[in-house]
Amino acid sequence: MLEKAIMSELRNVRKTTFANLVLQFPQSDPDEVQRLLARLILNQDVHSDIHLTSFSMVTEVSAYHEFPPNSS
Repeated sequence: MLEKAIMSELRNVRKTTFANLVLQFPQSDPDEVQRLLARLILNQDVHSDIHLTSFSMVTEVSAYHEFPPNSS
C-alpha cells in the first residue's frame, strides 16, 4: 500500500528529492519509506540522480526517466 502511495506521489510531482519524498509521508515510519524507495530504485521502477556540491549530496528521484547521462 505504501509503495503504491510513493509511486503516486512521484507521478504527481514529476521529480523531487529523496528527503522531501520521505517527508511527504509523516504518518509512516521514515525508515520504511526509505527502504521501499530504495527497493523501487533498485528495481528501476523509480529513477534517481545524485547531485554533488562542495558541501552536500542530494539525491533526486523521479517516476520518469528524465535525467541526463552523467558527463564524468
